[in-house]
Amino acid sequence: MNKRVGFIPVLLSLGVLVLGELLYHLNFDPVIEFSYFVPIANTVIMLPIAIYFAYVSSVVFERNRDMNILLIGAGILSYGLTTFASGWFLITPTIPVDAPVTIYGIGTLISSVFLFLGASLTINVEAITNRFKQLDAIVYGGLLVVLVIFSYAAFNGILPLFFVNGSGTTVVGTEVLIASFTLFLASLFLFTLLYFRTRSEIIYWNVLAVLMLVLAILSTQGTMALGDILSWDARISQLIGMAYFLISVRVAFNGARG
Repeated sequence: MNKRVGFIPVLLSLGVLVLGELLYHLNFDPVIEFSYFVPIANTVIMLPIAIYFAYVSSVVFERNRDMNILLIGAGILSYGLTTFASGWFLITPTIPVDAPVTIYGIGTLISSVFLFLGASLTINVEAITNRFKQLDAIVYGGLLVVLVIFSYAAFNGILPLFFVNGSGTTVVGTEVLIASFTLFLASLFLFTLLYFRTRSEIIYWNVLAVLMLVLAILSTQGTMALGDILSWDARISQLIGMAYFLISVRVAFNGARG
């Protein structure tokens, strides 16, 4: 895929974000919701990409003991799993809307933490990676346990409300989104600096992928009801972002094989 073409969805997402905010302030905020679009898209696109990215990251880690790629893989896996789970929970009549939104918010925060660590870790962790031979299994397994615990807490009302349909994101939900946004933005800055130093095609697609996730978070923050313009902008942006992560890992795979 041409690198310049890859930047077009970024501009389109940003344009829709501005348009959505403008229409909301003009009291025109149409809602069009297709219940099964999100879970199906997350199942067909988001989850397979996340699992594949995590798998390739694990293979690279086993070969090179590269902790950075393992952490990035964990971040992508967290994002894919939580979007997959929250998408199906969202259309389940017996589950309140807040529970899947809370799961998505927590998963996004965890993902942003892993991505930031993967982009910023510069210390020598050779002693750790050599001591724990199956560190990738420990990291991925620990991630799954944490996600299950937070999902249980969300379903049982242990966690505070993150979203109220018709009113938008709550204060707690906003704070979690701000934290995620800040970490994604910091990761974006670090990846961008790395790209200008290396001009690596792999890093370029990672930059665009994280940028799309940043725009998705901004649209999520502005969402007032599921199915409004900004809600759709967030969904499409995160799908494109994951597609860019897939391109980056394919470039890395082809480069290693060549």
